[in-house]
Amino acid sequence: MKARDGQGYGRSRALPRSFAVVGDRRLAYVRVGEGRPVIVLLGGAGMDVDSWFKVLPGIAPLGTVIALDRLGVGRSDPPTEPQTGEVIVAGVRSLLAQAGVAPPYVLVGHSLGGLHAELFARRHPDEVAG
Repeated sequence: MKARDGQGYGRSRALPRSFAVVGDRRLAYVRVGEGRPVIVLLGGAGMDVDSWFKVLPGIAPLGTVIALDRLGVGRSDPPTEPQTGEVIVAGVRSLLAQAGVAPPYVLVGHSLGGLHAELFARRHPDEVAG
């Protein structure tokens, strides 16, 4: 990792985490920026909030950004049920409601997170701006 990347990663790790409770499990997330649009970052398999360290600073001025650790990843609790796409999308929607951010959302997915973003958009098209 380049020195500059190490510094950016360190700043990301220092961002305060909030938690939403989904079922009896805690989902960790970071919220930066404010206003519209609401941009939701969905990471790939095994990727935590800090995997967005190069992206977060650049998009925070655009609106409210929510990046989350899925159950079993990063600072979130381990899951107690299979993590199907439907379960993950329901968890993301619950987190967003608890965070007090209303739709529509701009969903940004990386790798497996892209599949979750696509499923979210198909199931809840009225909640998605892009």
